[in-house]
Amino acid sequence: MKRIYRKSICIAASAMLFLSGTTLPAQAGLIALYQFDDSSNLGKDTSGNNHDATNNGAAFTSSGYQGGAAYFNGASYLRVAIDANTTVLPQMTWGAWVKFDVGGTTPTRQILSTDNGSFDRSLGIDTRGGGGTTLSAFTGGGVLGSGVAPSTSQWTFVAATYDQSIHSMTFYVNGQSSTVTTSFDSSQTFFDIGHNPQVGEFFNGEIDNVFVYDKALTAGEIATIQTNGISAPAPVPEPSSFALLGLGGLGLAIRAIKRRRASVV
Repeated sequence: MKRIYRKSICIAASAMLFLSGTTLPAQAGLIALYQFDDSSNLGKDTSGNNHDATNNGAAFTSSGYQGGAAYFNGASYLRVAIDANTTVLPQMTWGAWVKFDVGGTTPTRQILSTDNGSFDRSLGIDTRGGGGTTLSAFTGGGVLGSGVAPSTSQWTFVAATYDQSIHSMTFYVNGQSSTVTTSFDSSQTFFDIGHNPQVGEFFNGEIDNVFVYDKALTAGEIATIQTNGISAPAPVPEPSSFALLGLGGLGLAIRAIKRRRASVV
């Protein structure tokens, strides 16, 4: 019985010590989030990973999908120093909510793009995917159209997941999706919000809640984001706070073990 008692205390202590030095991300895989709620720092990354975007003329507007949004006038953009090349991020997911200006519904315009001239990872509006001007995605060798026209009155959810290992891309617009087999070559070592870094194609309208993951989210995870929106991860307590919590937990665990030992004896 003594041996079991000591072993139980050691296990409890080990667990508490592990917790005291561990900080787990609230949203695993989220590497950047731009909520555009800070008018004084429009490109602030609220994921906690400090990938702040450089603002090149975009403006703050309070009429976002959730809170504020970034407004692009057809000549402005934000630049993010995240390398979205397939060698760096073989799996990736990105997306946003968008609403177009009346004068911004003519092609071609990019929402998110790392293109260097070879149809690299990009989301925008285009005619080359068929069906007129629709929300579209580059496929590494062409354009995939969604059939959904850009809206000037409602927010549209758009996202794409990539998995280079199986040569797959899935494009999401509102409640529909299309999956294609494809492959991407090298691109820019950064990406732009509201702009194609190679050829322009400036966005005109509002963009909100740009998110980037370093994994290919499932259809269920994409649906959850679309339905519930996306928010910044909750602040993680400092290691010192974890240590206090761990000591308190250890004390409770030891008392519980003692009570059990007494009842057995």
